[in-house]
Amino acid sequence: MIRVLIADNNPDSHELIDDLIEINFRDVQIDHALTGQAFLDKINSETLTYNLVLFNLELDVMEGESILATIKDEHAFLFERMVVLAVEEMDVSSVPEAAAVVKSPFSLDDFGDVVRKHCVE
Repeated sequence: MIRVLIADNNPDSHELIDDLIEINFRDVQIDHALTGQAFLDKINSETLTYNLVLFNLELDVMEGESILATIKDEHAFLFERMVVLAVEEMDVSSVPEAAAVVKSPFSLDDFGDVVRKHCVE
């Protein structure tokens, strides 16, 4: 089973991404985080391991702290299985090279290629 975590502050995005993930993976369990703190709580849980993490870059700064910097310090292995979602005009220079970046609007084929490439089984 593939475990996916979607971190995005827009509930409508969760619905769309859920559908796209289910198209690309047969046996999948999807968890959601609507806030930066919920995201950190889920990745810090000792009982959960994710094969793929989709992270909306808009969540990066929480109370002045960069979530990506926290991940780099505490969970650097996640970057190889992370896809960062951004809008076209966003600066993505803070995203480590190991993570993929998908800027919207994106094509369904491109999205599928990226998530399959960054899913670690």
